[in-house]
Amino acid sequence: MSPSTSGDALTLTPLGTSLLRDALLLGIGGEAADVFPTHDQVLAWDAERLVAGAQWWPKRAARQAVAHWLAARGSDGWPPFFDALSADRPEEEPARRRALLAALDATAVPDDALYGLLADPVLGGWAEHTLHARGQALETSTVPLSARAVYLIDELESVRRGASLDHRLTADPDQEEPELFAALHAAFDKAASTWPGGPPALLTALIGADPYTAAFLAQQLAHHPDRTTANQARRAFHTSATTRSRGTKKPAKRVGGKRKRR
Repeated sequence: MSPSTSGDALTLTPLGTSLLRDALLLGIGGEAADVFPTHDQVLAWDAERLVAGAQWWPKRAARQAVAHWLAARGSDGWPPFFDALSADRPEEEPARRRALLAALDATAVPDDALYGLLADPVLGGWAEHTLHARGQALETSTVPLSARAVYLIDELESVRRGASLDHRLTADPDQEEPELFAALHAAFDKAASTWPGGPPALLTALIGADPYTAAFLAQQLAHHPDRTTANQARRAFHTSATTRSRGTKKPAKRVGGKRKRR
């Protein structure tokens, strides 16, 4: 069980890894394979079980598991995998599932699989963006607005999270986050400039696409310098709160109050 060394890194031998896994599983209830699955167990899972587990794993582990699972199934693996990613789930789970798209090698996704996703109300925007990145000409009318809203909400939330992390790393410990991050302000205005109906319509679409994630964006955008946009963001924030199930934790305390970090 002695560890092997490579430079400054320590790694367990195969026997040591197996014994450590068995020891960890002794203290864990439920389905052990969902927590510490072996490679063969992952390959035997269906797409729903893969996505349900991998959404919680470290990015590197998720990336490897998803790649091996898809490679083992060839072209037949893509449709059920995408179906599992876009499955209707409560709270923050839809966003966590969609985050697995970042674990994909986008260049490995077949064109046919992407074209087949364009009409999907959840993943069509991502497929459209991926095909555009390949230089493909598309019939944009085939992509639902709801799918573009989902893609934008993930992009805007990534900007918000990045700005929040930068603030934590550079600001004084007692310094509050800005009411509206400049990066989020700029990214939202850019997206709204080409959205049918402008900022108010985009906010409504974001809430409709993912109420849980959009609430974090709406809370910040309630401080947008444009009054119409700010008022619509406040309405969107409260709409998000009322569409969530009762008894679940709220994404933030209140608009204009102390901001809960996420």
